[in-house]
Amino acid sequence: MLKLNGYLNFLDKDFITAIKSFENCISLNDTSNFTYKYLGYSYFKTEEYQKAKDYLEKAFQKDTSNVELCYLLGLSCNYSVYKELGIQYLSKTIELATPSSEFLSQVYQDFAAANTGFYKYEEALEAYLKAYELNPNDTLLIFKIASHYDNWIKDKDKALIYYQIFMKTRPKEKKPLPKMPVPGGIVVSYYDYVERRMGEIKEELFWQREKHDAPSTKQ
Repeated sequence: MLKLNGYLNFLDKDFITAIKSFENCISLNDTSNFTYKYLGYSYFKTEEYQKAKDYLEKAFQKDTSNVELCYLLGLSCNYSVYKELGIQYLSKTIELATPSSEFLSQVYQDFAAANTGFYKYEEALEAYLKAYELNPNDTLLIFKIASHYDNWIKDKDKALIYYQIFMKTRPKEKKPLPKMPVPGGIVVSYYDYVERRMGEIKEELFWQREKHDAPSTKQ
């Protein structure tokens, strides 16, 4: 009954109550895959990622072909302190998955974010580009690639190319645009931010080239 109650509360999105029910199951020596999995899912939903990782890992040891379970385990690791382990599980998710290209593209994006968080910038870039191959219609993914070149790879020319591709996706008709927070608590359109950033990069590149082309004053 505790297990059923926990599951019904999980379905009802009452994750706190679900956790209490499943934790009671654990205290009664319930080691079933079902309890581990949904207790882990519930902790994931409440953003207690380290606890989610502990139970999802136990569940995955019993069901190593479950793509969704592996995916949430990878995210739980990445969102907590187990960054490198998160990369391993997200990589395993890619191996296991045979879903739509859109879903697999999202997995690659999370894999890229995990690598970025672990300072593996080139590996992250490869994952972003693979995600773009799978889903070239994801406009925010284009922004992520441009931003990655800009902020982490430090290749301003490539960043500018992808920012320009992103700007071409700007809707002509008036409709709500995706927004992003910027320092100072301000929220702006991605397109407005990129428009300003492109101007900054062009100026940076201009002065770099001016400095490079300037004649030496040494005799």
